[in-house]
Amino acid sequence: MGFLKLLKGTKLRDNAEEFGLIYRSKAPYEVLQTNSITYEELAKLKGIAFLVEKYYNSGKFKKALKYLLSLYNEPFDFYESYYDYWDKNNLLYRRYSLNNLYDILNNCAKSQKIVDSELFIDYLKFDYMYNTDNRAYPVCLKGNGLKIPDDIKSLIHNVD
Repeated sequence: MGFLKLLKGTKLRDNAEEFGLIYRSKAPYEVLQTNSITYEELAKLKGIAFLVEKYYNSGKFKKALKYLLSLYNEPFDFYESYYDYWDKNNLLYRRYSLNNLYDILNNCAKSQKIVDSELFIDYLKFDYMYNTDNRAYPVCLKGNGLKIPDDIKSLIHNVD
């Protein structure tokens, strides 16, 4: 997801005041606020875009996300809730390993009463085994039956 930029010499930038457009004074001149959307709302949208990129666009959480998204009326509702979890727990604007991302998603899911935690762990296990050969498992998956023979793991890689 990209955010609106006001390039020098454009009509929109020339008329920025009319629309209440407040933007960064240095390149890339990203819009920070308008008459219609507050700075806080735009910041939240940027955070949601970050989570979509880290989780959905990575393709490493397909089964777990499909399950979680099925519990919400709209995908945005899930991502907004997930952003709120990240914000509340001061998780934003840091770097995380793939294992950390699995643990954070699991901790959030466990905090929600609508999630079947045992089923969700199974989805996380599948996603993890399908997407990585790493045997240094996330904390949430340690001791959860990940000692799977290589021939079974190869079958998992053939499932779509």
